[in-house]
Amino acid sequence: MMIRRRIVQLGIAGMLMVGINTPAFASGTLTHKFTDLNTVDVMPTVNVMDYGMATTIGTIDSTVGMQTFVSAVRKTDGNLRLNAYYVNPTTYAKLGADADDGGAFHDVAIAQVDTTGLVVAAVEMPDNTLKFIAYDVNAGPNDRTIQRLNDFVPTNFPTLSTVTNVQITGIGPLLGQKFVTLVRKQDGSMRLDSWQATRNPNNTVTFTPLSVVDGVAPVGEIALIRNTTLSWQFVTLHQDSNDTMNVRVWSVDQNAAAGFNLLASRAQGSAIEGFDVAFSSDRILTARYTTSGVTSVERWSVVGQQINLVAHGAGPSGTNGLQIFDMGGGDVVVAQHDVLGFMSQHTMSTVGSAITLDPGGMVDMHQAIDGMSGVDGGGGRLFYAIADGNGGDLSHQLWHHQ
Repeated sequence: MMIRRRIVQLGIAGMLMVGINTPAFASGTLTHKFTDLNTVDVMPTVNVMDYGMATTIGTIDSTVGMQTFVSAVRKTDGNLRLNAYYVNPTTYAKLGADADDGGAFHDVAIAQVDTTGLVVAAVEMPDNTLKFIAYDVNAGPNDRTIQRLNDFVPTNFPTLSTVTNVQITGIGPLLGQKFVTLVRKQDGSMRLDSWQATRNPNNTVTFTPLSVVDGVAPVGEIALIRNTTLSWQFVTLHQDSNDTMNVRVWSVDQNAAAGFNLLASRAQGSAIEGFDVAFSSDRILTARYTTSGVTSVERWSVVGQQINLVAHGAGPSGTNGLQIFDMGGGDVVVAQHDVLGFMSQHTMSTVGSAITLDPGGMVDMHQAIDGMSGVDGGGGRLFYAIADGNGGDLSHQLWHHQ
């Protein structure tokens, strides 16, 4: 299982070029922990990371020095709850808001899709129907709220009436209000769609389908993430029928049609159980693990229509879920959910063609995890939403690596 920037059973972070990590980076610093005494429920399945939690980061806070993180979680009553955390990176004070009216669901992914606080939740309903929920995250200094605006079910697309493993990412500049979804259909194949979200004068949102790539697969696990530098590009991972990880780089046309272009593809590994991916400029980082818990980390370079392996190495062992983050300078962070249910962070460094675990670079974060989701806040900040495996409480942790 992978951790799709969502609540799941753990993940970790990224890397870039040659560099020696200092002990401060290797261990990371827990700057603050925010505990919400509301019980959450993450489905304990093989692919638990895909169920019940999601995180995203926003640049929608109008207060200088504040940073907005949004998480989504399924509560014990089965309903969707969105949480917004307005974190001051200097004092790490938390000013929170939440919305409890998301309704029943099975799977969720969230993304910011404009500059005014519009967040879209892509939801797999209990009957496996795909639905979008539009939220307004108000990040003003005097009124910090989350408001549910309206829902949209794409009823004109029969193949989206039965989906699993829902993924979403914004695409292009935020002013464009476009996003991409990736789902696995009932027949096991993979489908990509691009969408336009338009905020109306009455504060509702209209969702317009743009382009589609249908019938890729059949597939097992899937993942999707945007290029943090080249906003019209994104990468998908999928597990094929041979349990091999397939990496594909796509671009979206910068026009109203937002058509898809497959730029490059590459297959890697065997006996894949789960994976995660990070994408920045021409760098792709992948972390994958096998059914026996063996973890491998790769750095790739995208050159034209080719994906070239630049560096690789062994990650932490005993993995049951993970997430990867590109920290720059050759540094990688991998958040791991291990077979014992513990959550930990592992830092790795890249020297030449080798990616290695840093001495002293492993730190325990939480015991008895039901699920977690993390997001890279930039500047060495990693923000996690964590579902406790004993009491069922939801907590958020902000870590700083430097």
